[in-house]
Amino acid sequence: MKKTNCLHTVGALCAVMALCLPAALSYGAVLADPAKVTFTSPQQSAMVKLTNDGAPIPATDIRGWRFIASDHDYVHMLTVQKMDGALKIAPSATMEVGSYDLNIETARGTVKVQVFAPLSDVPDVVEKIAALTGLSERKVKERLGLMAAFSREDTRIDLPPVYYEGQTLELGMVAKPGHLCSWFVNGDLAAEGPEQNNFSYTFKEPGDYVINYIESKSDNGEIKSATSATARTRVVPMPAVSAEVAVNAEMDFAPPPGYQKHLWRIDGREVSAEPVLKQSFREPGIHAVECLATAPDTGPAQGFLRIRYSATVKAL
Repeated sequence: MKKTNCLHTVGALCAVMALCLPAALSYGAVLADPAKVTFTSPQQSAMVKLTNDGAPIPATDIRGWRFIASDHDYVHMLTVQKMDGALKIAPSATMEVGSYDLNIETARGTVKVQVFAPLSDVPDVVEKIAALTGLSERKVKERLGLMAAFSREDTRIDLPPVYYEGQTLELGMVAKPGHLCSWFVNGDLAAEGPEQNNFSYTFKEPGDYVINYIESKSDNGEIKSATSATARTRVVPMPAVSAEVAVNAEMDFAPPPGYQKHLWRIDGREVSAEPVLKQSFREPGIHAVECLATAPDTGPAQGFLRIRYSATVKAL
């Protein structure tokens, strides 16, 4: 009789990430401070204070934790040290760039801390374009509208430092009537129009991204920048999910929920368009299994999710 293994995939990612993150997240009376941690270097660490109704939670009451990206636990990517009233966290040697939820379970309840791990600084778009074109940084700033003739007010775009490929960025600015709104992605014009203050963009591939917003108006026939803003983020693939299966044993690779179309590849070769991939391997080895899920049930139509498995096939 053929043995069947079932591997449940990671859950669907949220297509749009919030621009403004709360200062603290709580479940019941348990609080974590800070509720958002960013690691730009593998050598960094952070102290997360844990309290219950204002009192520090004893180390003995901290029961466990999970380090989650889209419902899969990457606990090996984080080192955690318990102490009275706090957890000290730091990237492990296996940390990958990404956005994660650290779910901390205590005797008083569970609390979530958002962990962003860009692990390196994003290059400045002005420097990048200047190097590619040979133009001076001043000329690049003029072309991008970053040298405003006058300023209406301070304008900011706050983004999480890491997105996953396939996620859609949605931004909305408060523009004055009659002003021209221009959006640039890595120096390329992505959208422009009168009062086009809402912007949607799906990240199609990993890499460093710089978003520029320029709002301008006509002053006696001359176009002048009224205000501008710049935001930087990094787009990364989902970390691969490890799986093990014996030679000739069939394994079910389940798709992420919430998508209507699926394309499965094994070691780069297209093998199926069915929702669930049923696969057995004849020889020991390691295979890259990938599912590209498109046509989401909710959210922007262009959103997608690409999940990867590292399947280790073992001899009987």
